[in-house]
Amino acid sequence: MLHSAEANTLMLNQLQNRFHVPSDRASLPWSQIIPLCLACWVGGSLVLDFVVMPSLMEAGMMDSPNFAAAGFMTFERFNHLELITAAATLTGILAISKRNHGFGSVTRRATILACILLGITAIYTYILTPQMSALGLNLSLTEVSAGLPVGMNAMHLSYWGLEAVKLIVACWLLHLCDRRFVRSDSVAS
Repeated sequence: MLHSAEANTLMLNQLQNRFHVPSDRASLPWSQIIPLCLACWVGGSLVLDFVVMPSLMEAGMMDSPNFAAAGFMTFERFNHLELITAAATLTGILAISKRNHGFGSVTRRATILACILLGITAIYTYILTPQMSALGLNLSLTEVSAGLPVGMNAMHLSYWGLEAVKLIVACWLLHLCDRRFVRSDSVAS
């Protein structure tokens, strides 16, 4: 009769072989994936916020009746990329913490920061972007909209506030990963 630990190991090995699950030795290089995801995410956010949107506003696109639909398509796609990036970042942090056999103080901080980023991205994707687009749509064929709809300024303030928090948290997490968190992963693997 096998001891329970030996039986569990045997069963785990059989499952890994049957479903081709990689072992810990063949796992993804999360210590490289996390900073890459964060750097691309911060860079993409800065380009969208400080290059693309000002260019569209300068070109007079804000006055166009199709601006809400174009803005929704742009931000909706970017928001979904942000969700993937936030999920990959959180997954990587959890994978590194599992590989290091526990949650140290740096790992806890990194996990909390990654959860905050995922939460902000969910707010963008499922609340803010659809609401801003709905406010910007002109559903009346006879009336021409003049200026920003009521409530749009509050939505813009919410967006820029969350964007500032997102960028600060992402840079803090990138700093954490660069300094301690990733180094502990490199030692463990």
